[in-house]
Amino acid sequence: MKYLCSATTSETCKLQVELGVLESDSYYNANVGGLRFYRPVKSYLSEELRDKFRGTNNPAYRGTFYVVRQGSTVVEEVVDTTLTQWCEDNGYDHRRVSDLRNGKQKSHKDIVKLEYADEQENN
Repeated sequence: MKYLCSATTSETCKLQVELGVLESDSYYNANVGGLRFYRPVKSYLSEELRDKFRGTNNPAYRGTFYVVRQGSTVVEEVVDTTLTQWCEDNGYDHRRVSDLRNGKQKSHKDIVKLEYADEQENN
């Protein structure tokens, strides 16, 4: 495991590693021997923790959205899928679809309008 150490000599960093200071949870972002060191982010972010915030579990998930296609009167309702995942499954670029939703672009392929359920209720 790599550690970031602001020590001027490699011997000081080696000493901190040998003493086990960097692996201890009680020494996060602390001064040891007058030198600043930082525990690596990987030591406290696990894949299990990241999985808890992926997809629809992410706090930024906006919920149901509606897609209007060019030349169609049918409005497609997309439920329990993130915009990124839906775009990936249907062959669209999620950045361009987001630009379309934000008004920076007039259309993307055959999509002319995209709005979330909470935006549609306010109109």
